[in-house]
Amino acid sequence: MRCLAKTVALLAMMVGLAVNTPCAHAQLSLSSAVEMALRNDPRVKAAEANVTKAQAVTSEVHDAYVPTVGIGGGYGKSTGPPLGLPTVFSISSESLVFNFAQHDNILAAQAGLESAKLALREAKQQVEEDVVLTYVSLAGAQEMKTTLNDEESCAARLATIVNDRVGAGLDTQIELLKSNRNATQIRLLALQQEDTMADQEAHLMRIMGLTGRHIEALPSTIPAMPEVSALIRDNSLSFGVQAAFEDARSRNDIASGQSKYLYRPQISLVGNYSRLNTSPSESNFLVYYPTFAGKSNNDAAIAIQIQIPLFDRAHQARALEASADAKHAMFDAESQKNLFLDEREKERHTMAELVARAELANDDRQIAQMQLNAVLAQLTANNAATGATPMTPKDEQNARLDERQKYADFLSTQQDLQRSTIRLMRETGQLDSWLKNELHKPTAQTSFSTKP
Repeated sequence: MRCLAKTVALLAMMVGLAVNTPCAHAQLSLSSAVEMALRNDPRVKAAEANVTKAQAVTSEVHDAYVPTVGIGGGYGKSTGPPLGLPTVFSISSESLVFNFAQHDNILAAQAGLESAKLALREAKQQVEEDVVLTYVSLAGAQEMKTTLNDEESCAARLATIVNDRVGAGLDTQIELLKSNRNATQIRLLALQQEDTMADQEAHLMRIMGLTGRHIEALPSTIPAMPEVSALIRDNSLSFGVQAAFEDARSRNDIASGQSKYLYRPQISLVGNYSRLNTSPSESNFLVYYPTFAGKSNNDAAIAIQIQIPLFDRAHQARALEASADAKHAMFDAESQKNLFLDEREKERHTMAELVARAELANDDRQIAQMQLNAVLAQLTANNAATGATPMTPKDEQNARLDERQKYADFLSTQQDLQRSTIRLMRETGQLDSWLKNELHKPTAQTSFSTKP
């Protein structure tokens, strides 16, 4: 029985430790998050595969001038008239010497490779934007949660003070209901902020390819945002738009090459070596070609082969298809450019409004802080000597609550401005350089460090 009691006590202790031990949080810098996402995100991997494919296409069109070599052979018996040379084995080679369309094919492959590289840069910037936006939102949510916790504490103290004042007949019941409602509303906002933090954390984990951790963002690793005026003046096109135009140019070069097929010579270099089997027991070759008896069984040839296509309806149809495809790609690129310019213009106007909102929120925050300082000063001052209206603990909590609310509004506008700045940096192609210049500097926190 004593052993059983000890076992039960030990199990209870273990359960208590499991329940009361907080989850470990991993502190992660922004630079580490970006680097891990670029290594693991499938969008980047897919774009890298497209670059590898484009490099292979470029190599393929250049290698048309490199001779191909093949060997073939066989064994068999025949009767009657020979259907061909009785070849034991043969080695053949062929290479392109000149083709009017080949230069266009090379240009098309080079443009396709450039398009793939630009698309890779666009994919990386999309991932970087996703990571930075999520990280900044997570850091902002953490700070907002702390502010809301302070605000909730002020609201709870205010509700307690109002409850005491109601008991003393200094306040009405409706004042108590209002203070309780305000405290409940702030608690609801805090819960919603926790949900936002959980969503941002889960999304960031998926981007980085991690599981089983709780991430804590470090605001100190977020570099200063660039000047808004410089971003608004920038007229650069995104890498995605540039990639679309390079793809259209590649398709136009393909169409140009297809149009140069008919009525133009195509020159190739061919070579062949064959070993013949003229044994009478294997075939009737010497019966039909008796003058070949006693001569060498080695056969070799090298020649220039010239072809001039004169009529090919299928190829003409393919040329028309390639021309239409090139026009479609150019129209798509123009549409993508127009959409990009419209979105960037909207983002510029939004950013100008956010700058004004941030300045206004900062002024409100400073006013609320000054008002709080004034209330605290009056609480400690000799009101009888100064003749000022005496301040109460209720006034103090109201002032603290107002200051925290104004600070939360300030944080919200700052986060909106940061997100707009990040999006505009990505649209102008500056996000990658901003990250390289700022985030790759040595920092105190560049990797995971677990703390309870």
